[in-house]
Amino acid sequence: MTTLAHTIDDIWAVVPAAGIGQRMQVSVPKQYLVIAGKPILQHSVNALLSVAAVQHAVVALADNDDQWTQLEAAQDDRVSTVVGGATRADSVMAGLSKVVKTAGESAWVLVHDAARPLVASEDIENLIEQVASTGSDGGLLASKVQDTLKRCADETTHLVTQTVDRRKLWQAQTPQLFRAGDLLGAYIEQLVNAESPTDAPVTDEASAMELAGFKPLLVEAQHQNFKITRNSDAKFAEVLMLDRLSSNE
Repeated sequence: MTTLAHTIDDIWAVVPAAGIGQRMQVSVPKQYLVIAGKPILQHSVNALLSVAAVQHAVVALADNDDQWTQLEAAQDDRVSTVVGGATRADSVMAGLSKVVKTAGESAWVLVHDAARPLVASEDIENLIEQVASTGSDGGLLASKVQDTLKRCADETTHLVTQTVDRRKLWQAQTPQLFRAGDLLGAYIEQLVNAESPTDAPVTDEASAMELAGFKPLLVEAQHQNFKITRNSDAKFAEVLMLDRLSSNE
């Protein structure tokens, strides 16, 4: 495992944006839905690049993407693109490969969901600061679980079998911050070279790193940072974004 310095700068961002948002049943991929005057993906890229330490961004796009060139980000010299894959993990690995090839394995990478446009620059800056100052293997934004959690018997009957203690449980968010080489290696180890599927699912960067023996740091987000997965999420995100923009005027 790599040893972290007490400052982290010249960070790369990787944004997987090759999905089609099938659950929302909209005419364009959800990352291109417009909220508060801009596509969701543009808001997400803007949030990342508003942080001084983030110097570059790699956006992983679908091979047949015909929307990207219409975004402001497509004209930004700090932003490059790669062809993503069939899954989020494939797209992240494509972005990481670009970073490793360009900046080396020791480069720091923030991986952020395209559909989290509300992430606040203050939270990203705090994530970077906390990872650097604690000498952690890396870290992620997250929120403490607030609601009572129930475990059911199966996905058909939905009968409750247990109330789960939530006191040590957190809900993972993005961005998630790791060394590019460590993270790419963890993904390859778990998803490419594994002889058999693991019982523990690889659903985000932190889970891949955990399975590889790393211990990511949880950093609590202080602002709304939910992922847009339903039409109601997009409507709520627009209200919050408009309020935030008006407060900054």
